[in-house]
Amino acid sequence: MIKYTHACVRLVDGDRSLLIDPGIWAEDVAFEDATDVLVTHEHTDHVDVERLVALHGRNPDLRVYLPAPVAAQANEAAPTLAPALTVATVGDTFEAAGFSVRAVGGKHAVIYDGVPDVANIGYVIDDAVYHPGDSTFVPDRPVETLLVPTMAPWLKLAEACGLAREEILDELGLSVARTAEVLKVRRATLSDLLNGKAAPSGSASMDSYTLVSTTLTLRHRHAIPFR
Repeated sequence: MIKYTHACVRLVDGDRSLLIDPGIWAEDVAFEDATDVLVTHEHTDHVDVERLVALHGRNPDLRVYLPAPVAAQANEAAPTLAPALTVATVGDTFEAAGFSVRAVGGKHAVIYDGVPDVANIGYVIDDAVYHPGDSTFVPDRPVETLLVPTMAPWLKLAEACGLAREEILDELGLSVARTAEVLKVRRATLSDLLNGKAAPSGSASMDSYTLVSTTLTLRHRHAIPFR
């Protein structure tokens, strides 16, 4: 797994490579040679339509999987991208870049009083990695690696902790304290990006790749906080 700024990650396994949530804060290198992209929801920190259009221009076979409202918005903003778009709906299973993908969840977490009321699809990849987007939805079967939102206007810390603890691991026997690899992800709102100090275009920021080992009470093999 390659972690880029904020919520963007890339899964690489041999010749398989899958890009997830490449938003406006993701480095240009994240988009290079991408053939398949998963988008969880419409917010620009999770999807950069302009760079997807450029990527589609370089690769006409590009496939982008995304919720129906996001597809409609992208189609309106950039009609030339339409051939690359495939709508993902909760319950769908499909293959992307050679990975098996399940679409789960359905709704963005609420900040206050029902806002925002937008679609959010979480993705379970190869029954091993779960990217929830802007949600703390718990899928119905075990995963090995959980991407955990850690900073957002909609997030309560207790909910992030609950996602990490309640999600899935009795079968794996990891409900006891253990050392986990924690990668700081989905946290651009705490970084220098919002203070006019963005990482150089085309290269991943060092902070994006910082690995921290910490002892947590987990129900996963790996819990990777993001946002």
